[in-house]
Amino acid sequence: MLDRFNFAPVFIGHWKGLTKDTDTGPVPDWGARGVVAGVPLLVIGLMAWKDVELSFPGVLLTAVSLLSGASLTVFAQLSSLRLKLTEWFDDDDTSRDSDKDALDESVSHLMAATIACVFAAVIIVVGMVTSKPDAVSLSGVAAYAAGGISAYIALLYVMLIPRLYYAYVNVNRVRGNLNGFEIDNTSRRMRRVRRHW
Repeated sequence: MLDRFNFAPVFIGHWKGLTKDTDTGPVPDWGARGVVAGVPLLVIGLMAWKDVELSFPGVLLTAVSLLSGASLTVFAQLSSLRLKLTEWFDDDDTSRDSDKDALDESVSHLMAATIACVFAAVIIVVGMVTSKPDAVSLSGVAAYAAGGISAYIALLYVMLIPRLYYAYVNVNRVRGNLNGFEIDNTSRRMRRVRRHW
């Protein structure tokens, strides 16, 4: 019954996605993992050390709320694109594995960001409701947690953009002179799907 509230698979997939491909297989990307885990903790520590308050917590609440909704919309689009890749190419065609991997990694990061947005929204709302009636800013643990989670969300989105762009460039076979990667996809063939009406 409580499995419905288990976020662990999302964050495990997100953490597993922080890997590098090598000749011997995927290995942990400790640099990326260190940044994703370390920067939010650093933000929390600095905010606590300097006793930083969030002057307009309603603005941050609006931002994380909009991001969570937008993330779910993007998830629907990525799911559709991933399904098309599965339909377009045979299971034994490994030439598109990197495209599928880019989308799979992007989805896990996106879902982790969505959950973080929900957590941030809850923390901000609880912090605003439990603060003094005349308070206009968010302070204390709620402010530090909201700041750290917001830094985490920002990092995930910054990380997502190149992955999504890579998937877009490869899936849509963008010519080398029009994409930012050192690849030319114009010679890659796509399997035609035969439709039976």
